[in-house]
This record gives sequence, C-alpha cells and structure tokens, in this order.
Amino acid sequence: MIDHRLVHSNKTLFLNMELPFSCYSYMENNFSCNPAIHRSFSLARSFGSKTFIQERILAEGLIKDENLELKELFPDYKCGELLRLSFWNVDIKSENELAECDDNNLMGYVIIKKDYATKLSGKLINYFHIFEGVFKKYPHQHNYIPHHSIYKIRICNKIFSILGILYCQQNGLNKCCAHVALRSLITNYSPKLNVAYSSMNKIVRKSRIGKYIPEDGLAINEIEAILNEFKISYKSLNYSKLTNEFPTIRKDLPYQKYLYAGVESGCGSLLAFQIGEPGGECYGRHIVPFWGHTFNKDTWIPNANASYFNIGGGVGYIPSLNWTSSFIGHDDNFGPNFCVPQLYVNPEQVDYVVALQKPKVKYSGIIAETKSLNFLYSIINTKHLNLNNEWINRLIWYSNDKVQKIVFRAVCVEKEKYLSHLKNIKDWNGNKESLKFLKELPEFLPEIVWVVEISLPQLFSANKRKIGEIVLNATEKEDENQAVDYNLFVLARLPLQYIFFNGVSQNNCEFIFKNSKIQSHVTLI
Repeated sequence: MIDHRLVHSNKTLFLNMELPFSCYSYMENNFSCNPAIHRSFSLARSFGSKTFIQERILAEGLIKDENLELKELFPDYKCGELLRLSFWNVDIKSENELAECDDNNLMGYVIIKKDYATKLSGKLINYFHIFEGVFKKYPHQHNYIPHHSIYKIRICNKIFSILGILYCQQNGLNKCCAHVALRSLITNYSPKLNVAYSSMNKIVRKSRIGKYIPEDGLAINEIEAILNEFKISYKSLNYSKLTNEFPTIRKDLPYQKYLYAGVESGCGSLLAFQIGEPGGECYGRHIVPFWGHTFNKDTWIPNANASYFNIGGGVGYIPSLNWTSSFIGHDDNFGPNFCVPQLYVNPEQVDYVVALQKPKVKYSGIIAETKSLNFLYSIINTKHLNLNNEWINRLIWYSNDKVQKIVFRAVCVEKEKYLSHLKNIKDWNGNKESLKFLKELPEFLPEIVWVVEISLPQLFSANKRKIGEIVLNATEKEDENQAVDYNLFVLARLPLQYIFFNGVSQNNCEFIFKNSKIQSHVTLI
C-alpha cells in the first residue's frame, strides 16, 4: 500500500504568502472558511511563512482506505478535491528552488479532503475537512512538549521530514471527534501503528450491541476498546459513572492531574466534556487530545495555594502541575496547537479523562508522586543523611509538616535516558557524577522508571533545577493497600548520597547509602 503522505502530485501551485496576499480571501474563495484550515494558515503566518505550495494528489493509503469505507456506508459517496498544502519560511517559485530547501524550511503541512455524501437523515455533506496535518512547535522556551514524532511527507518530487503532533479533523461521516483525537495520540504514541478509521470502526462494531453509526460518536467503553486493541497502556477516570457513589470525586481527583500525568509521561491525554452552560442543558459532548503544556515561572498559584487556600490540607508537597498555565492540544473543530488554560474547563462539565502511559507502565505519575512522598519521609527520618550539607538541611526544613513546600515532578523515562541524565548533570559548582559508580548502576534499574524530581519553589520555577529525585519501578504493579510500597522503590538520589532500600527491621525502614560526587542542585530532566 502506498503511504498517503508519500503519494506523487500534479497541478502544483507555488503561492507567495507575503503582502498583499490575504489568507481570508484565499479561504473564502477556496474552503468556505473552515476554521481549522484557517487556523493552519494562521500558524503558518506565525512561523513567518513566505510561501505555500498547493498540490493535487490521488487517494492512496489511509485516504483510499477511508474512501472505501465511506462508499460502504454511503452508496452515493464521492471523494472530491484532495489537496496537499505545505508552508515554507523561504520564497519558492519552482520545483528547482524547492529542491534546494531542507527540513528546516518546512513549517507544516495539511492534507485537505472534500467529501460528497447523503446521510441517512437526508442531509447532504459537501465540504472540506483536514484529513491530517502537522506543524512544528512554537520555539517558545516555556511551551513544553515531551514527545514529538517525525513524519515524512513528499512535496513535489522530494521527501521532507517534520517533527510535530498529528492533527486530524472529523468529517461527520465515518469519524467523529473521538476518532480523530484517538488517531492523533495513538499515532504519536507509536507512528508504526498508522491507524485507519476503518480499523477503529471495526473494533467498535465488535463491542457494541445494536447498530453502530460512526458519525454518532464513541461511548467510553468503545474508546477504551480501541486503546486495548492497540495495546495502549492508560489510566482513565469516568466521572459520570462515579459521581453518584463519590460526590466529591471531581474535587478529590481533579481532571487536570490526569491530563498532566499523561502529558508528562510523554504519551498524552484525552478530555471529554459536556457542551453547554455549567449546570444547564447538555447539547452534546466533545473530546480533545492534549500532549503538551506551558510553564509559567511567575505564577502565583503554588505559593498562594499552600499559604492561603490549603492550610491543614495535608497535601505534603507542591505538584509541578501548579506551574502549568495551559495544556497544549488540538480541537478538531478549530484546528491544531491550541493552549487551553488548565482551569478553564468547568470540572462539573467533565465526563471522562484518559492519561496514556508508555508500554509496560503499570501506574500513573499521580501514584508515583504519592508513593514518593512516603518514601521521602522515611528517608528523612533516618540517621544517615549528611546533615553537613546545606541542601539536605533545606530539604528537611521545607518538607516539615509546618511548611510542606517541597516540589514534586514525576517524569516517566527509559533506563537509558535516566542514566544519560546522571552522566550529564553538573551541580552548581560544576561537579559531575562518578563514571565508575554509573557503570555499576544499570543492574539496579528496571527498563522503565518514574523519576520523581524533588525541588524547592524558587529553585524549581526560576532555575528549573532540583535537589534530587526518587526513582520508582514503573513496570511493577502498585499495591493499593500499602502507603509505602517497597516493591516500587529503586533508589533515591540526594546531594552526596544515593539511597537504596535494605528492608524493614522492627517497623523501621533500613537503607544502604552510597557516596555521590554531586553536592548541590542540578538541572531537571
């Protein structure tokens, strides 16, 4: 099967985007003001694009597969125009000039498709949608995206690569918002899967009792059936189902924590919510994918929450989520790469949240932080910490029950990435870790770990640095009945010391301490 991104083109136009070109006029004349297509031109403008190339292409690969499914669903279905638009930061007037360009010149692309069909209701579908698109990340230093995928796209006769997150738009025929949100995240999770909408619909037909009409959307169990079929690890929370039994669940387990855990895992999250006024009539439901977040070092929330609004709350630490202003994601109705303020969606309107996890990971970053808090207090209560170190003393003071202002950030990484991190870090005085010790460390590390980074408010926000970390086995199933789950604990690293668990004696934890050359704080992962 020919890859739909690598298909050859015909009827190529090279169009200059500089003044006096009008995106509004081009949209009105060609695409009836589809907001997502218009958003794509706005992104191109923001990147300083000078040229866009419009190519007509044939339906191959996943697009051909979709057309075959649509023909089965709608006997009168026809595929209209199929266009590939690409945006460039240089002036290009011909294929010869394009041949001189490289990946750095490509800002993004969209494949735009027009469908013709008559729905069962008699409504005629006759409009464009974005089958898929990818745009580069903004170069802003505070836009944090843990994991991108590389997409190869043929433009004219040359293949280019672009790093980004796949965007897809529903067509109201064989795919709804849930389908396209799933394809976006699953493709980023594992580009080799190359998920077809027909495959998703086939999975749903097996799980649904009664007639399935794709345009009506996916139920929660059907979303999870798709994730399970593709062997995607995830943690989810169905607020609609649990609210009656646990009335305060939206407050006790806020959806933002799940979104953040999925983002920091490098896999992304899904958020489903009701459309309409809070507490009013529900006009429908929508679902969007998130895969990044912004970082605001000057936010007031961490200090205010600990000092004004959570006194006696017994939280014990400040989650790094508190420095997140917005989540970065797609909305298939409006386009790619939007920032959604983390407190914007009313919790009462949220029905469902999903945090995707790396393969073989058994629990979320929320659990990793909770378990690490108990480990930290166990370690602080030992008599073997080096109290001559000023950063150890600061950690002890900030973690005491009257202050509780240590910062936790849980990051899920492979063993090799964590070892590389230890090899490259330097403390404030330039000290590096012993290479001899690092050569012995791999035997203690599982394949995938949660690294729960430990910091202090100003150190974390202003410098993006940490005092140390607690490392947990991400591939071991947690014991929900144990507050301190020693099967998960791999090691802790603090200034001058590595700490390994050595069992429990007379109800007290025992640890083995190894020397470290790192004396103070280091950069975050």
